[in-house]
Amino acid sequence: MVGEHERPDRIVWNSMRVTSLWMSEKKVLPVLDSIVDQDDSLLQHLQFPQKWLDEKTPVFHEFMKKYNAFMHSKEIPCLFCDSPCRDDMMDADQHDQCYGLQSLTCYKCMQHCCDNCHGEGG
Repeated sequence: MVGEHERPDRIVWNSMRVTSLWMSEKKVLPVLDSIVDQDDSLLQHLQFPQKWLDEKTPVFHEFMKKYNAFMHSKEIPCLFCDSPCRDDMMDADQHDQCYGLQSLTCYKCMQHCCDNCHGEGG
């Protein structure tokens, strides 16, 4: 597991040895797909390796669109106004500097904020 605010680009096997292994998109995305396909999934946040964000493969891009649809279907309530968050949680614009990053989420409490409340300084 990675620490808070760290990129998941390394796997730590124990405190004495750190191996630089990239998480395989071909192996991980099918697992994430199966989680997103579950009606009762409790998944609320994803953070991807920098390599995936830089490469912007079509498979990764399609997964991000699917993840946004999944998050929309969950109708996650806004932390501030309690209305459902209808905004994209994952930036899927390949030309945006925030591509692949989950927004509108407090990384401290993992609660979500709608775009209206976020724009008002919520």
